Amino acid sequence: MMLASKSIEQIAPRLYQSDQKLHQLLSKLELLQYINPINSEKERLKFYRSRYYYEPDFRYPKCQHNLSKIRKQLNSIKVHKIEHPLAQHLYEQTIWYFNGILDCISTVGQGRLFLNSSLKTFGAPSHSELQFAHQILEKTSQDQYSDQLIFSTNDAVKYMKEYNKKYGFDVTVEGVTHITSKAMVSNRLPAVFLRKNQKFSENELVALANHEIGVHLVTTFNAKKQPLKIYEFGTPFNVESQEGLAVFSEYYSGSLTLTRLRELALRVILADRVVKDYSFSSSFDLLLTTYGLDRDTAFKMVTRL
Repeated sequence: MMLASKSIEQIAPRLYQSDQKLHQLLSKLELLQYINPINSEKERLKFYRSRYYYEPDFRYPKCQHNLSKIRKQLNSIKVHKIEHPLAQHLYEQTIWYFNGILDCISTVGQGRLFLNSSLKTFGAPSHSELQFAHQILEKTSQDQYSDQLIFSTNDAVKYMKEYNKKYGFDVTVEGVTHITSKAMVSNRLPAVFLRKNQKFSENELVALANHEIGVHLVTTFNAKKQPLKIYEFGTPFNVESQEGLAVFSEYYSGSLTLTRLRELALRVILADRVVKDYSFSSSFDLLLTTYGLDRDTAFKMVTRL
């Protein structure tokens, strides 16, 4: 029998067993499920009524899974018996990475504990990244490159569904209230969520379609066709790769504007402020007074961090 005609189970049975176990434990977990506050609208109104002095007290969805049990089973996978050393290393690193994800899920809403878990798993902005972010903001202005927000969430849903036809993915596209950003992909379901009661520019729709469907969902459905399940839920540093490719896709489609670049630069600066323990209200004030954002945009941006 030719090697190419053999299955992974036949070629590397211990790799196959580890891969199946990993998939069984992690396929139902997705960090993005737990980091969108469920009371953001209520806290936004409190914050506005306080004239921007109140520190929002966000609440988050509770994880219904037994994370301690998952962690114990995850760390008991016998990856040291995997046949090939490179594959063994990949699975060891993936288990380390998902221990970090479990830490993040278990500490969501717990301030410094969550921050420490997030820093261990994803890291903090580097000095060079901060410098580059400041350069972008210094060389562009907020109001000079604004797009007209003329499309509703329903319009965005229709656009995404039409865009998805080029791929033919079996995916849900719907408007929801439980996300902070304008759009989010769930690789687990899979689904594209668009925040209700939002307005989008034409350029935004093109960028979001290329970002969320053209990269994130393409990756998801490509992973489902692979013989190893590990690619369905990601490996260490896949988030950085995914978001880098997604932003490049926006650029390649001609929809990456200077307004969008400013948004990305501000996220870097806000992430650094979170690490340095600046308050919500002080970061909000920075966006409002220094960078000229309207208060709704500023609130959503700080809430995401």
